[in-house]
Amino acid sequence: MPESDADSVDSVLEAVAEQHRRLTLRYLEGATDGVASIEEIAEYVAAESSKHRTPERATIRLHHATLPALENASLVTFDPHSGAVEYHRDPLVEKVLASIDDDS
Repeated sequence: MPESDADSVDSVLEAVAEQHRRLTLRYLEGATDGVASIEEIAEYVAAESSKHRTPERATIRLHHATLPALENASLVTFDPHSGAVEYHRDPLVEKVLASIDDDS
């Protein structure tokens, strides 16, 4: 059954509701071909996040919470063996991210 527009918007809002997920998606938006390693993302998130100040803590959060949530939303594919994360571009997600300022 196709997802309605309202369901699609709800899914996107749920996916970007948490800062760690937004930072991950923002990093992947700028990555070459939308692919990055979990280590690269963790470095970025640690530098940008107010909560996860070390790459090690960010990696744990990525592995156990952030990437599974983004995979469930069909926004990324994560290969735990290689550590590669692939972003599945979504115009609605990118539009919503562009309207959110995490610095304020």
